[in-house]
Amino acid sequence: MTELKERLLEKICFEWEMFFLEKTATSKANIFAMSDEITRKKWIMKNLKVAIDQLSDQTIAKIILLDNLLEECYRFEEDNPTLATREVIRNFLKKFQE
Repeated sequence: MTELKERLLEKICFEWEMFFLEKTATSKANIFAMSDEITRKKWIMKNLKVAIDQLSDQTIAKIILLDNLLEECYRFEEDNPTLATREVIRNFLKKFQE
């Protein structure tokens, strides 16, 4: 795994950890209310980890610059509700490829 891929993987894991800690710091009722978002972001995170291996270093360099990759993918998924999570990730990442 290249250094860029490792950095992207670290970014994804860090964003997930920060999101998860933020949600667990709220009330049980709020966690329950946000359960769909939590579940969807977990699937996005897992699919992003798999997709990393198929990306070029140039594409990864562009993606690393995003403020919050997990949130951007989640918003992209919300804008495309008919697509499965893997398709959402594939289409989202296409925007950054050469």
